[in-house]
Amino acid sequence: PRGIVAASVSSIFALRLSGNMPGAEMLLPVTLAIIVATVVVYGLTAKPLARFLGLAKPSTNGCVIAGANPLAREIATALKASDIEVLLVDLNYENIQQARLAGLQTMYSSILAEPVRERVSLAGIGKLLALIPNDEINTLAAVRYARQFGRSNVFQLAGSRASDKQRPIATEEIRGKVLFGDPWTYGKLMNRLNSGESIRRTKLTKEFSYEQLRKRQGDAMLPLMLIDESGEIAIFTRSDSPTPRAGQTIIYLGAKTEEITTQA
Repeated sequence: PRGIVAASVSSIFALRLSGNMPGAEMLLPVTLAIIVATVVVYGLTAKPLARFLGLAKPSTNGCVIAGANPLAREIATALKASDIEVLLVDLNYENIQQARLAGLQTMYSSILAEPVRERVSLAGIGKLLALIPNDEINTLAAVRYARQFGRSNVFQLAGSRASDKQRPIATEEIRGKVLFGDPWTYGKLMNRLNSGESIRRTKLTKEFSYEQLRKRQGDAMLPLMLIDESGEIAIFTRSDSPTPRAGQTIIYLGAKTEEITTQA
């Protein structure tokens, strides 16, 4: 505990000096007051000072995305627009080039490579979104990053029905959470993007609620993520459907309707 040595030594001096020096009894209370004051001052100023000096550990709201394909780029762009740290990792150099042209942070590497994990640990990233068309690689990435982020923070796309039949039941326990629900494989999501839909983001308010947004977009609207005022991300999965509320920003796949005035 901070100050224990100072308090112990001052106690010894106070005992030895008592009776021989006036005011010696105040030595211990004054020492304890100084200890309390320094703890309070350091506690209140350490975090702001660390931020000012660039020494504070960044928040872990960011996402590393396995893949820089068109789907990954659209999702990353929406996250970046909401001030979420995003890193796209892909071995397809054309995908990486397109992501860089879109102003996204990228890394030309395998998502399973050790240098990626080292960079992620320094970038304020705490979630994995595995958006590669290959279900096996997505699962391997989920296994690898579950050790780093925790299983509740690793997500992957649903596999195709063919891959589901070939996959042993035991692997269900090591896979990441299934993104956006059961039917939404990479192919199905890309079909919707290619048909003219896009990843959009809208700020929900009391005047423009989630129900109103759904009414405007129609039943085909697919909610993907919610971001609250503090930057925390809640992701729609097979097993979890967070409840949107006013003040949050919702990221969703929907039609390009007329401009929404409350869009973030």
